[in-house]
Amino acid sequence: MAFRFERGESVSGGLRRVLREELESAASGLSGGEANPDDAIHEARKSVKKARALLRLLRRESGDVYSRENARLRGIAARLSGLRDDVAVIETFDRLTDRYKDEAGLEKLHPVRAGLAARRNKSSAGVGIALHRAAAALLEASKRVKAWHPPADEFTAIVSDFKATWLAGRKALKRAHKHPLPENFHELRKRIKDHWYYARLLGEKKSARGKRLKRLETWLGNDRNLFLLRSRIAATPSLHGEKEAPELALRLIDKCRKNLEDKALPLADRIYRKKPRGLVRRMKRLRDAGPANAV
Repeated sequence: MAFRFERGESVSGGLRRVLREELESAASGLSGGEANPDDAIHEARKSVKKARALLRLLRRESGDVYSRENARLRGIAARLSGLRDDVAVIETFDRLTDRYKDEAGLEKLHPVRAGLAARRNKSSAGVGIALHRAAAALLEASKRVKAWHPPADEFTAIVSDFKATWLAGRKALKRAHKHPLPENFHELRKRIKDHWYYARLLGEKKSARGKRLKRLETWLGNDRNLFLLRSRIAATPSLHGEKEAPELALRLIDKCRKNLEDKALPLADRIYRKKPRGLVRRMKRLRDAGPANAV
């Protein structure tokens, strides 16, 4: 199924269906549905992020259930992140060196990649068991979703949580402007992801708003991966070649991150300049439409 509401669905019913599908898809990939374990982890992490974003829209209607399920999914995400980061930093390093392929002295960076690959190889032991456990936990979470019962005024609760999430994004943007620290850009990226997922649910994946959100999420995601790469190299520079190699890598990382952040903030300003009234109106049309007319 597509990551969007179907014709004739209530907002709450659609959220529950998509939530179950994302959890089941992640579990299937981790159980062997994806031939490449690295791809399975990557796709599962994306599905868990989507699921947690949907849970945020259900937190008032689900009460304590939200807190418990969000904590469980956060734990699964943390375990998958540890496995994925070892691969992501290598992919990020390769994109970085390709971007600056004309930089003087780039050939000195081979030991940096070798050090990253050595850590990746060392951490690969026991991955199969970890994926099996994560898949089982995701399937159990999917089953629990079916037992949730919505309150009488489910729509008001969901719209309220949608607006609260949007306001959290505005606050994150202000913090990133005032204090341009990695953790603040990371928080902004998470809130942009939420907004991007909600726009997709309402059929705006290819709209101008959807394209801007996706572009911004990509820039901030690349910025986060570069920060993780920087942290790896800076923490153990001796594992990445002679002094000149890690120093050059860190300079290129800082240069690339500055470029991304300088592009990201103006686009985020544009996105959060207006309130998301259009998305709320689409939610209301879903609520009011009959099975033959619903979006």
